[in-house]
Amino acid sequence: MAAPEPGAAEATRWERIPSWLRAPVTAEPWLYTLYAVLGLLLGAVYFALVLPLILAALITIPFLFLGTPLLWLTMGLARTFANLERLRLRGFTGVSVAASPLEGRRRVIRSPFFLLRSRDRWREIAYCVLRLPVSAVTAGLVAGSWVVGLVLLCAPFYMFGERMEFLLTGVMSLGGAVLLVTAPWLARGTVIVDTALVRALLGPSEKEQLTAEVSTLRTSRAGVVDAADAERRRIERDLHDGAQQRLVALAMDLGVARATYDEDPAAVRGLIVKAHEEAKAALADLRELVRGIHPAVLTDRGLDAALSALAARCAVPVDVKVEPGERADVTIEAAAYFVVAEALTNISRHAQAERAQVTVTRAADILRVEVEDDGVGGADPTTGTGLAGLERRVAALDGTFQVESPRGGPTRVVMELPCAS
Repeated sequence: MAAPEPGAAEATRWERIPSWLRAPVTAEPWLYTLYAVLGLLLGAVYFALVLPLILAALITIPFLFLGTPLLWLTMGLARTFANLERLRLRGFTGVSVAASPLEGRRRVIRSPFFLLRSRDRWREIAYCVLRLPVSAVTAGLVAGSWVVGLVLLCAPFYMFGERMEFLLTGVMSLGGAVLLVTAPWLARGTVIVDTALVRALLGPSEKEQLTAEVSTLRTSRAGVVDAADAERRRIERDLHDGAQQRLVALAMDLGVARATYDEDPAAVRGLIVKAHEEAKAALADLRELVRGIHPAVLTDRGLDAALSALAARCAVPVDVKVEPGERADVTIEAAAYFVVAEALTNISRHAQAERAQVTVTRAADILRVEVEDDGVGGADPTTGTGLAGLERRVAALDGTFQVESPRGGPTRVVMELPCAS
């Protein structure tokens, strides 16, 4: 048996240490401490600028030529600071809070009466005023725990030689150790408090969230209807241009064969052979059409086999990599299949590529499909119906769809869909 690598052994020993003991020497609590201290510094700036300005604006508002510019300045500063706070929270913690939509965003300059009635503006001002006292408490607790903890922990060293009992220095060191162990949890608590404050004052209200969700559902429903209508028209077009024409030719050949059977039996044989070929071609068209609606191989054997079949029919060599795991829902697999099918069709027709790659992974209940080629690029989802229809179809399933195709290539199509089982 091979001996474990030294790095792996060290990692195993490190993981055996309880998390509450490892926390003080990991990066996360120190990052959160920096976040808290930065919040205190920024809070002092917000407080010093916004509070005097808003008070001056309210006092001078009867004099419009004085109060109105001050009100515009104050509200503009508050909005800028609010955007900075959302950015700070996302940068340090990864938590993203959407901005509350303003009434009538198209108008840049607002009347003072609108600003005074705007609930969102006053929430931003309230946040700027509260940032300093809240950060004074949270940052004080976190930074104080680190500083006091280190001072107490080192008491036996800087008190060496003093006439103090050994027991007292031991108690001080123990207290310092407790504070250092507690500090990471206080830092995390600071992030929790700040996240709640940002969501309460700088995020959309419950009513606005419901309105946004309803709007998204309406857009998704419209997208599904449009996609279904486009699919129906495609099927009609394919039937008319493909199988229907072949069946008409088949019927005509059989009609001619029946009419000439008694007069020229030898010629009838050629007509029957031709009709047989037309029947096989019509069957092939129908199979291709059915495959475009929902391929049987996808239902029977899953995404890996279905995508491999797509790659085999592509004019460009395609590498397919599907991460093994549990199968996703039928609608999710179908969406992934058609995204790859459309992407490979575009690669064959327009990309002038030499190779393409399809990668399917699944992590954290998200199915990610990526199609990349080394072609000339320049694909634009807004100029055609294929990619735009796929984007609507993916959006209807609460997924995301992105196309990156700079001039000169490469082109990269990425789809992510929730597939919680």
